[in-house]
Amino acid sequence: MHPSPSITAQQPVAPASGLSRGAWLAWGIAAVGYLLAIFHRMSLGVAALDAEGRLQVGAGSVAALSVVGLTAYLAFQVPAGLVSDRIGPRRGLAIGLAVIAAGEALFAFSTQLPLSLVGRGLVGAGDAFIFLNVLRIAAHWFPRERFATMTAATATIGAVGQVVSTVPLNRSLDGLGWSATFAMASGATFAIAVGLLLFLREHPPTHVAPPRREHPPILVSLRRSWARPATRDGFWVHFTSMAPFVVVTGLWGAPILVDAQGMSRADASAVLLIAVLVSGVSALLIGGAARRNPAGRHALAMRVSLASIAALTVLTVTPASSMPAVGSVICIAVIAAAMGAGMLGFDLARRTDDGQDGASTSALVNLGGFSAAIAGDALVAVARTTLGTESGLVLLPVLAIALFGAWRLSRRPGWQRRNRGWGAVAPEHAAASRAAA
Repeated sequence: MHPSPSITAQQPVAPASGLSRGAWLAWGIAAVGYLLAIFHRMSLGVAALDAEGRLQVGAGSVAALSVVGLTAYLAFQVPAGLVSDRIGPRRGLAIGLAVIAAGEALFAFSTQLPLSLVGRGLVGAGDAFIFLNVLRIAAHWFPRERFATMTAATATIGAVGQVVSTVPLNRSLDGLGWSATFAMASGATFAIAVGLLLFLREHPPTHVAPPRREHPPILVSLRRSWARPATRDGFWVHFTSMAPFVVVTGLWGAPILVDAQGMSRADASAVLLIAVLVSGVSALLIGGAARRNPAGRHALAMRVSLASIAALTVLTVTPASSMPAVGSVICIAVIAAAMGAGMLGFDLARRTDDGQDGASTSALVNLGGFSAAIAGDALVAVARTTLGTESGLVLLPVLAIALFGAWRLSRRPGWQRRNRGWGAVAPEHAAASRAAA
């Protein structure tokens, strides 16, 4: 999730354009691409057990499929931003979706692990182009003060894509089979890529192109972005809130619910569906709260993160098969609700960005949650091999990661203990908050 340098530098000439039908149409067309990207990214959450059988591999190899996809996603964050700055969000979205479609086609027909890994790598590489360019479209068409709302709305559209990756995908795998399901998904993605290229408008009619400027070297942009306290705040917010959600709903949720909690596969898919719906609603609610009270973003993100850690703790330490189904649903729903706080990381980082390093800033924030998720996916696989598939303790690595992130948040200047109040804000963010308000 990934704004680019032009998000803060290029704003609509007329703020009223943010309320126009054309603005919503442009963003909506782009958001369809994000819906598809999230479907492809999260599809292993339900298909993990099928992948073990199809590829004749164990939990470690299935984790490798997820890790390769997420690693490619992170590795291409900055290159995708820099390329998209030069070719524009319309072409950036089309390229990303075309690469995803190619990777999913390979994944659909491969029966060997190496080719499947290549396919998931292509999916991750193409995915890197999507979110940042959807937000660029929103930034071009909507007023700046609506950015937090549009980020939340984009996250909600992504949640719809993840909904499709739960129960509907499970039924398609049961009814149509592996190859047909993922081949159809690949074809639909390629068709949307062509449609975006033909019909998406990047700017409102009143847009005046800014003068061309030189882009600083990548390392200079990264150093300058990381030097801003707001970027580091955004990094740790994303790290703490997003990683448990991605690990649980993106790969290991269904296997753990089936093996450790004794659910049927259909029931586990339904629980993940509920979690995804909760994540979409929470993104809207938390984004709206941040827009109404920007000075309270820090306290809100911390409280939601701590609630997620508490739920993850219960899910981890409860003995296998002894937790009522409703307890598992509540715990995973709370973890999913924290996703909305993770999205606040981008808004926090953007508030003090000067418009020159937007791609670098968003890439660094995104690095937080997804690097933690990569580590979590791999370590859970190791734990399942060591502790057995029927133990909830396999989630201990994810819990440790979330606790570390919360500890880092508590040590940041913007999270001083004396600023616990909903309306409090650290001095380093005061100017940005007043401007946003």
